[in-house]
Amino acid sequence: MSLRFLPDAVVSSHAQLPSNLTPDQLRDHFTLTARDLSLILERRRAHNKLGFAVQLCTLRFLGTFAQDLLETPPQVLGFLAGQLGMRTPRDLKPYVKRDMTVNKHQHLIREALGYTLFDDFQAFSLTRWIYRTLLMGDERPLTVFEQAQLRLSSRKVMLPGPSTLGRIIVQVRQRVSQLSYQVLAGRLSPTHKEALENLLLVPEGERLSHLDTLRKAPVRASTPSLLSALERLGTLRKLGLHAVDTTDQPPGRIKAMQRQGMTAWIQTLTRWGETRRHATLLVTVQHLERRALSDVLDVFERLMNQLSLTGGQRYRTERLRSLKDLDDAARVLSQAVKMLLEWKKKRPLARDKILSHFGEDTLNAAAQQVQDLTSSEVSRETQAWLGSQNTVWAFFARFLEGIEFEGTSSAKALLEAITFLKSDSWKRLDWDKAPRTFVPKSWKAAVYSKSTGLNTKVYVLCVAQQLYLQLKDRQIYVPSSLRHMDPRAGLLSAEVWDKQRVDIARSLDRSLDPKIALGQLERCLDTAYQNTLESLPANAALTFETLTHKERQEEVTKVLPHLTPLDAIPGSPTLKPLLLEVSRRMPAIDLSELVLEVNAYTRFAKEFIVLKEGKDSGTEDPDLELSICAVLVSQACNIPLRSVMRPDVPALTLTRLSYVRHTYLRNDTLTRANAKLVEAHSSLPLVQHWGSGEVASADGLRFVVPVKSLYSAPNSKYFGRERGVTYFSFTSDQYTGFGGQVIPGTVRDSLYILAGLLEQDTSLMPKEIMTDTASYTDIIFGLFHLLGYRFAPRIADLKNTRFWRMDSNTDYGDLNKLARHKVNTALIADQWDELLRLAGSLKLGTVPAPDILRTLTRGQTPTALGRAAAELGRIAKTLHLLEYLQDEKYRRRILIQLNRGEQRHNLARVVHYGQRGELRARYHEGMEDHLGALGLVVNAITVWNTKYLQAVLDWLEVIGEAPNPEDLAHLSPLRYEHIHMLGRYPFNLHEDVKWGGLRPLRDPDNLETWPDLEWAA
Repeated sequence: MSLRFLPDAVVSSHAQLPSNLTPDQLRDHFTLTARDLSLILERRRAHNKLGFAVQLCTLRFLGTFAQDLLETPPQVLGFLAGQLGMRTPRDLKPYVKRDMTVNKHQHLIREALGYTLFDDFQAFSLTRWIYRTLLMGDERPLTVFEQAQLRLSSRKVMLPGPSTLGRIIVQVRQRVSQLSYQVLAGRLSPTHKEALENLLLVPEGERLSHLDTLRKAPVRASTPSLLSALERLGTLRKLGLHAVDTTDQPPGRIKAMQRQGMTAWIQTLTRWGETRRHATLLVTVQHLERRALSDVLDVFERLMNQLSLTGGQRYRTERLRSLKDLDDAARVLSQAVKMLLEWKKKRPLARDKILSHFGEDTLNAAAQQVQDLTSSEVSRETQAWLGSQNTVWAFFARFLEGIEFEGTSSAKALLEAITFLKSDSWKRLDWDKAPRTFVPKSWKAAVYSKSTGLNTKVYVLCVAQQLYLQLKDRQIYVPSSLRHMDPRAGLLSAEVWDKQRVDIARSLDRSLDPKIALGQLERCLDTAYQNTLESLPANAALTFETLTHKERQEEVTKVLPHLTPLDAIPGSPTLKPLLLEVSRRMPAIDLSELVLEVNAYTRFAKEFIVLKEGKDSGTEDPDLELSICAVLVSQACNIPLRSVMRPDVPALTLTRLSYVRHTYLRNDTLTRANAKLVEAHSSLPLVQHWGSGEVASADGLRFVVPVKSLYSAPNSKYFGRERGVTYFSFTSDQYTGFGGQVIPGTVRDSLYILAGLLEQDTSLMPKEIMTDTASYTDIIFGLFHLLGYRFAPRIADLKNTRFWRMDSNTDYGDLNKLARHKVNTALIADQWDELLRLAGSLKLGTVPAPDILRTLTRGQTPTALGRAAAELGRIAKTLHLLEYLQDEKYRRRILIQLNRGEQRHNLARVVHYGQRGELRARYHEGMEDHLGALGLVVNAITVWNTKYLQAVLDWLEVIGEAPNPEDLAHLSPLRYEHIHMLGRYPFNLHEDVKWGGLRPLRDPDNLETWPDLEWAA
């Protein structure tokens, strides 16, 4: 039974007072009351009094007695001794020697404080509570562990050891999992069970089972691909499993079962017991059905986007081709008009002369040509789409059949048109009754004319184009889809919000009273303006440009700030020799050995576990860690598994490595292993010279994706003629990376930063997020502020940035013309409760952060809540801007942190050298696993470098050349010149081959001799 979910820090710190107690903790938990003193003073000897006091306060603080009283921090001894009238803290050794006295005191203290022992009754009660908790929601084991400790402490029950409590949690999770299997499998009819078993069969003459085929998502955006995706969706719906209710099962457990069904091999599924197999296949098929629906919508969006781009290119090409015809026609008409103007006194004669010169047919043709080529009834955008009407007509009826659309009030007219098209076969439809109110003005002339009536193909094209646009804005959505559901549905319901309002506000550190919150912000903003005003005389980097222009019929004088770029700070005279000495002494090492060495003292590979419901089931295979390290190197370096295989080493055979990659390399295991590395790195002494872990930067690393994939997008600046993705990752001020998201194309939305922060699962607690100039908005600043983060982008264009104030009557002297705009505080106060509800929804993860803007807008128009978030963001943005203007250290800190992120990306590029650095995974999950392995290996390099940097510094101190402490902050653990990334190339020949012999031919039945197992399979 594995207790892997318990961090080493939790186990080691159990029943042990921390050495760095804060003054507040000392005051709240170690202040002796009159009742405490009366109990303590009953002891006769001083060391007994002090020991009794330590045990009493320790129980109150930890919920249990300390395992080793001799490890009590001196600050605690001094604080308690002072209250007991002792001049100096006494030694507890005499007290600890008498076990009988210590045990007797513990019994007295338990009775005095009302604590009970953790006996069988308490264990039974706690087990029932954990059981109910897991039935309501499948919380992470560590979360349940922490909640259980809080519950026991609140009920004054002595805390058991971590292993005891952990075993109870694991046992209950296993029982709850078995119950889930039985409940879900019991809801299946014999027909359903037969259909699920058939999914595991491999048709004759095929290589893949039915389930494997259904698990393959589309990778192209084309009409055949869309029709194939619709067929896949129809196949899943015919199974009828969407009607089986699984909503009463905890979402976390359902997701775990889905991961099993999506990744497990068919042979593995067949070996499972019938109950578990049927339950897992049930939730997997339901997940596949929702995913297939999302895939259909994704293909539709990408296809329509391609049609838009190709239509625009086609229109421009045709327009260029028609310029010669337009020139010829215009020349004819121009000459005719010129002749007419010259003979204006003889108009009848002029008409005959013109007709005889050009011919009536020529003039009519020229006039018609000009009219056709300069027609303004149909917009250019519409004309670009018109060439796609046959393509859309070919698939749109099938597309509408299988999907139920819903939408906001603004999409009502378009939904009526969709309902009309779905009502009957298009051959039998009465097109005169087709709804037209949704048709934009730019499309009306193309869709309908009095002479020809309704153009049905253009009408269908218009419906498809409007559906494409409104699906992107989520004005139209599909509730049963995974990625195209209504984002507003994720907000906390009014009932839930009413129950959790106080707790959520407390967790956000926000007052429920808008007056208090706005008052605090107003004081902060006023102080920031005053500080900036006072620093102006000494701020040589800041200058102002005065610009006068007319605004609303009035002359307005604007003040535009300008900052000179930061100069490089010269290093100390001792820095360069230190860097040279470090470079000379760092050991040379192969990347494979580095990863193995880091695993030897962090054991991060133990976090790669077999996915089993209700268990954290590792394996006792001693060679597993070697296999995992080899797979990680293969993925990170972007080289095939055959490059790291060794046929003579059982842990490194090709089949073994392929199995390990498929079974163990998942997003959840990579996340846990990465958290292990981050925690190990944070504990190293040198790291404290770099940062506390509360500052981070975010940036995107871009990869070309040369294979067909729906999850890549074009961008000529970064990908040339290819398509690609952006791996949006975070770098802490300690140089370690945490979290990462794969985004199609290039990222221009800072809300992905917010999503990464909310979902990151390491020991770091970043509060200040620095980014390069990006597409930040006032709303984004507001959301970051609500969630307690400080958003600190480097501003490239200060001149076009507005500064805001909250009180129009406050005098800010020379900054008055800079702070010309006033925040609408009344709107913030009016929407404050809804703003907190929005922040709570993000905090609890009920709505994805990248989709949150869709809850704050209707089309392109912000809602009242969106406007309030923007007004709040203007305050947060102005606070950032004012500090950015006045504080050079703040600007330099942002620059340094951004440079650390760039250094980390450079190292990642060096590691990811294989296959020209391109990413060849087709699916989103594969991309995340591949790049997650890259981030993990880069973190392993960071940990290894930091340890050896510390070793070099220790050696220099031993030989009497201790470095300047100020230089330590300038050392970087992202160096790589001493690490050998490439493979080894042995230059040796077998004796038979050396003398003219041949190598043995490859055995086609032995996969170990094949060049690529993936191709061979």
